[in-house]
Amino acid sequence: MAEENQDGKLTPEELAAIEPLRKLAAKAVKEDAEVEEYVNAASSSSARARGVIILLIIATVFLAVEVRNTFHSWHDARLELRKAVLTFFDREQAPQKLAVMAKKNPDLYRRAANYIRERGLNPRSTLDRELLTKEYDYYREAAIKEISYVHIPFVGVIFDGNDLALFAGLTFTVLLVWLRFSLSSERNNIVLLFSRMNGEDLKRCYDLVAMQQVLTVPRLPGAHGRHRWRGIPKLLYVLPPLVYSLQVIFELRPSSVWDAGKNLGMGKAWFLVVSGLIFVVIILVLSAGCIRILFDIDDEWDRAAARAYPDDFKYPPPPGWLGRRWGAVRSFFSGFKKGMAAGEEAPPGKGTEPGSAPAKPAAPPAPKADNKPAG
Repeated sequence: MAEENQDGKLTPEELAAIEPLRKLAAKAVKEDAEVEEYVNAASSSSARARGVIILLIIATVFLAVEVRNTFHSWHDARLELRKAVLTFFDREQAPQKLAVMAKKNPDLYRRAANYIRERGLNPRSTLDRELLTKEYDYYREAAIKEISYVHIPFVGVIFDGNDLALFAGLTFTVLLVWLRFSLSSERNNIVLLFSRMNGEDLKRCYDLVAMQQVLTVPRLPGAHGRHRWRGIPKLLYVLPPLVYSLQVIFELRPSSVWDAGKNLGMGKAWFLVVSGLIFVVIILVLSAGCIRILFDIDDEWDRAAARAYPDDFKYPPPPGWLGRRWGAVRSFFSGFKKGMAAGEEAPPGKGTEPGSAPAKPAAPPAPKADNKPAG
């Protein structure tokens, strides 16, 4: 037996002595592996939601660019200016046309005259007229090729600009449904993670998952004002319905889809308008649902922070500046509703029933008799 000890082998007594320690170490390793699996699952759900919101932001920016290029764009302003400047070069009807322009659109007349003056153009020059005509034709051709049709990069798809609201609404609806399920999965995973952990495991999980958050702002020790920035990432979820609503509003203008419908068919115009309004409602409902889930996620983080760091955080947390103002507004309307309800439940006074005579005013009290003896 002594020779076996010299070879580095443990005796049965020594193996029996370290067996409890070995079991404790194996249990600790297993628990660490389970904690790591929970942390990875919660972190991956947050990463999925971030990936969807990135796609949604890209689609929103693309739609905003198309809206800007279609309505009140610099290209339209340049085209309008060249057309007005060419009116000065009309040798036969320039005085009559300029008088009408100065009366109906004095700002355009002023800008056209200023353009001629700054560029040193001569309304009597045939060369200047040819150059302006070429510029005007170039901008018209660019408007037909680049603005009237929407080009989707990396895909090579081209469709008519009048169908922008239709395809944008369909894209936003698909992405918002995807985002809502991703946020719901993130919320459920966070609830499951923090409900399974206690003590030091909870604190470690909280720290590990909090360090991987980007658009969610958990509370951390030593950074008590950090939660005040929670509202800024939520603005990203307001942009899609805002930009799409602007697109639909521009489409409803008389000079937009309706003009195209008069020439190409009112059935197409009505289809675009109705589908755009339907998508506006769907996008607003889905965006509101996503924002509500975001507030639920913040609430779960606050609960976990109060459990992991009971000395630093309390649940529910004290309201911030915006929360105090919103609470004051809710208290005002709550008190107003209670006052209205109390007024409606109060019994009617005498003579206030329908058809009854109004109550008579009370008679004044009789004067007191003078008890003094007559003089």
